[in-house]
Amino acid sequence: MGIETALIAGAALSVAATAASTISEVNQQKASADAANYNAQLAETNAQVAQRSAGQAEDAQRRNARAVLARQRAAAAETGLGFSGSVADVYGDSAKDAELDALRIRYKGLMDASGLRQEGALQKSQAQAANKAAGVAALNGGLTAASQVAGAYGKYKGL
Repeated sequence: MGIETALIAGAALSVAATAASTISEVNQQKASADAANYNAQLAETNAQVAQRSAGQAEDAQRRNARAVLARQRAAAAETGLGFSGSVADVYGDSAKDAELDALRIRYKGLMDASGLRQEGALQKSQAQAANKAAGVAALNGGLTAASQVAGAYGKYKGL
């Protein structure tokens, strides 16, 4: 085996190693991007579930409040006091408290969904960054391989 053959073989092995490393890095970045995109979709699904669940809990709170208020009206009617004075005040406070409880449930659901959507947006950004990193890795690998070929050619010409 002559020196020229050894230089060519060395350059070919170096380029092959660079190509393998580049392919591995690109695949790793693409896998990271795929995982981040999946997590973003999952976060959006969870946000929708949180909103629906809060809506159902809000509806249940309102149903329970109507039942409690109906019992209060019935109790007031049984006593013969009617709906004036302190009875009306207690009933009004109960109705307001019940509505505030329902609105708190809605607000919590909206905040939970918002947090999940923000997490999804972060995951999408990470996916974009990983896709860009894959492109940079591919470019870097190509430039490294070209540099190795040029270096081997320079050594060969220097003989």
